[in-house]
Amino acid sequence: MDSLRNIPGGVVIATVIGVIDALIVWGIATLFDVSIQVPDGPGSQTLADLTIPPLIFIVAVSSIAAGILLWLLQRFVPNRALRVFQVVAIIVLVLSFGLPIGLDQPVEGQLSLVAMHILVGAVIIATMTWVATKPTEEAEASETGGQESRGTD
Repeated sequence: MDSLRNIPGGVVIATVIGVIDALIVWGIATLFDVSIQVPDGPGSQTLADLTIPPLIFIVAVSSIAAGILLWLLQRFVPNRALRVFQVVAIIVLVLSFGLPIGLDQPVEGQLSLVAMHILVGAVIIATMTWVATKPTEEAEASETGGQESRGTD
């Protein structure tokens, strides 16, 4: 339960690293004149070029959703929270490939979107796993009896 306090920081870390990864893929695609297109809106059949603001928004929403899921699992099934989180996250990641693959755009754009999904998904899963297994400073202090180890001078 101590790791519940780490989740907001993990969400921020996952969002920042995920955005950087996605921007790198977007930048490389742009450099090679690859058009990455996404639906113009929810349920839309019209495609529009992917721009930076929606990219940042989607990564942030994905990280927040992962943080909420992990928090809920740690509250209600603490003994299996991490394993359930990882399984659900991997299933969601695999299902997310349906969007890029199903879009009517050149294969380069589809592969760029798949690369973004893999990188961002891996960052979120790894960061939330790290958060779930990282003890808080209070837990570390109670394990050492509140004493910090000091070397000899």
